[in-house]
Amino acid sequence: MKIVRVTLAKNSTTAVATVLLLIIGFIAGATPQIREPIIEEAQEVDTSKFEDVGQTAGEIYMNNAFIATLCTVGGTIVIPTLYYGVFGVGAVYGALASYMHPTDFLITLASFGFIELLALFFSILGGLLFPKYVISKILGYPADLRETAFQSLLLLIVAGGILVPAAIVEAALLYAFYFAPSLLLGVLGMGFLVTLLLLYFLLLRD
Repeated sequence: MKIVRVTLAKNSTTAVATVLLLIIGFIAGATPQIREPIIEEAQEVDTSKFEDVGQTAGEIYMNNAFIATLCTVGGTIVIPTLYYGVFGVGAVYGALASYMHPTDFLITLASFGFIELLALFFSILGGLLFPKYVISKILGYPADLRETAFQSLLLLIVAGGILVPAAIVEAALLYAFYFAPSLLLGVLGMGFLVTLLLLYFLLLRD
């Protein structure tokens, strides 16, 4: 999607800041103090509910869409975007990376984790465009509030769209893992394909 690439190019410095924010969260999530509560919360989930793939996908989507919306809209007052960028996104990936076997973590990333992270990256970037606008105004650089709001909304809409297939793949993977192991390889293959197709349409195709 050309419009996504153009938006990223116009806000490359803010995109780098978003990546750094996620890296800080990732590093923090790997520490025992932050990792243990995240893992404990995940382990307390009732796995029996994963048998209903549709319901699971819906819950995953609503949770991630809520976080994405907070990250974007929260940029108007900055703190929510920074908080969820570090602790709601980066720290979760850091906790999983330090807890899971490296192969399992990479499989999780390749099947749905990367596109989910990409969606949340877009939403955080959209939120950081507001403080960028304020800073630009203070420093006397050209800045248009309507353009900022449009770009932020665009990134949130794209994030919301990406989160749909990510939630479906994650729900299918949870179902296969707990209830139908014979489907696991097929679901993983579907996840890899969905990831590649989304990256192609977002970053390469006009």
